[in-house]
Amino acid sequence: MNPKDKNSSIVLASVIDRALQNDHSNAELAYVLAICSTILNPNHDEIRCKKNIMKQKVKKFLKKINSQTGIRYSDFEDNSYEKEESENETEDEDDDV
Repeated sequence: MNPKDKNSSIVLASVIDRALQNDHSNAELAYVLAICSTILNPNHDEIRCKKNIMKQKVKKFLKKINSQTGIRYSDFEDNSYEKEESENETEDEDDDV
């Protein structure tokens, strides 16, 4: 997601529309946003969706959705989860989602 690219929000809206039905829950929306923040992040050299990282991202997006504070581009570029994971690289590779 690139805030300078006018198509970024259009791409995200299109992904959400295709992935979710009209009567989706906030948790489902948070999950889709977590996946998009990983896959559409141009700062990632490779795509790895570790379960514990994805849980943290879903919780972050769900909190923002429920509190209606708004989601910013910087939320999609947050790489702190990956940094924490690389410091604690003791888990099995089976933890990939």
